[in-house]
Amino acid sequence: MTPKSARASHHASPLRYPGGKAKLAPYFKALVRKNRLLDGTYVEPFAGGGGVGLCLLLHGYVEHIILNDLSAPIYAFWRALLDEPDRFQQKILDIELTTEEWLNQRQVFQEAEGRISFEIGFATFFLNRTNHSGVLNAGMIGGHSQRSAYGLDARFNRQELAARVMRIAKNRSKITVMNLDAAELIRNVTEIAGDDRPLIYIDPPYYRKGRDLYYDFYRQEDHGKLRDVIVQLNSAIPWVVSYDNEPAIRELYDAHQMLEYNLSYSVRNGRQGKEVMFMSDCLKPASLAEGGLQAPLPQAEFNLAS
Repeated sequence: MTPKSARASHHASPLRYPGGKAKLAPYFKALVRKNRLLDGTYVEPFAGGGGVGLCLLLHGYVEHIILNDLSAPIYAFWRALLDEPDRFQQKILDIELTTEEWLNQRQVFQEAEGRISFEIGFATFFLNRTNHSGVLNAGMIGGHSQRSAYGLDARFNRQELAARVMRIAKNRSKITVMNLDAAELIRNVTEIAGDDRPLIYIDPPYYRKGRDLYYDFYRQEDHGKLRDVIVQLNSAIPWVVSYDNEPAIRELYDAHQMLEYNLSYSVRNGRQGKEVMFMSDCLKPASLAEGGLQAPLPQAEFNLAS
């Protein structure tokens, strides 16, 4: 398979996600090339919108992706899209964008109680596209009066979203979606992936703002437990972890390669946020320039563990 240009659009996911990492796709493309991981398997234990993985797959960098999310609503979304893409696409094109419909979809979402169905999956998608910043528990864009300059349709481009669904559906034989605890997937990743050297991208809930942004968030001790699982992986397995750039997180991963960079968050009105990425020792890191990332400091580079 011949990969497409690293500059190809990274808007592959139908979901908007708080802190979504689709903007890291060019960096991962450079990483895949540099480490000769083309046509391999890519795994996201905290997939959310799956932006990076979808870009790598649709642009020809990997052959198979595993998107996992413990959140039942997010898993229901992926199941609905992949199992019934034609129905999903048609519903995008037909659904009314009204306050009444938003209330209907919110009720479906709130009464889900962990169940998985097409209706719950679509309700998750609908709220993601019509809520402030894509946060599932937030209010609707434009408020109940819908007198704001931005209304429910502000992030609901029917034609584009329907097209994204069908692009993904055409590749569904190369996509596996799962509903496992992230640690369980990581521990058993080679068996689950059927690959001795899958590329794992681990993007846990933010350390500082996670409680405010995510339907399922991590407590402080959860971040430490996750680190313990990651560092026990076979040394030949390539992995990348990304976080908000907090001292407590840097301390957790201080024995590993580290890259600090800036990333725009739509949830913060486009402002730049400081993030940090850690890598397994078996990976050759790409540079900031290769991945199109901005450094928070003029000379920010990788700190290689001794």
